[in-house]
Amino acid sequence: MNTTAHLGCPKCRSTAIALQPREWARCAACSYGGTWGEFQVCECWGYECPPITVHRESHQTVPLSTGAFLGVRVEQGLAGDVMLHERNPYHLAGRSRIYWCGGRLHLAVGDETPLIPMKNPRFETAGTADDAAELAIAFFAECAEVSIQHARAEGIPVEHCYAHYVNL
Repeated sequence: MNTTAHLGCPKCRSTAIALQPREWARCAACSYGGTWGEFQVCECWGYECPPITVHRESHQTVPLSTGAFLGVRVEQGLAGDVMLHERNPYHLAGRSRIYWCGGRLHLAVGDETPLIPMKNPRFETAGTADDAAELAIAFFAECAEVSIQHARAEGIPVEHCYAHYVNL
């Protein structure tokens, strides 16, 4: 029996799962709702079912003015949607995410807040998941550089004041 992570409802074992934004999912059979992680089970109950997401590191990284490198982790859902997670050495919590679905980019802040559509024309839309990853890297790099400049002006370590100051 295959023991890799598969997509299935932990309550009724159905594989009819509807993925929703912000890493939530709902079972179409019993209406059970929860995080994507709750629907990743370690057995496929005797039949093959698809993995819930595909994770990969973006091949592109950009250097920051401090010499550190910034990139994104790409988490692709079954419906073709993508969650782009910031990989920044100064933002170790890694909570900055951009959600791409239907060609539109949305800022995902925290777990409980609604998605915020990007309003800066440079970061509003992307034609493909790879284009979205490139835009996410550019967005996160711009935010990081603003934080680095602020830290230098204040004479404090970057990680002590890291925040996003860009116009959304």
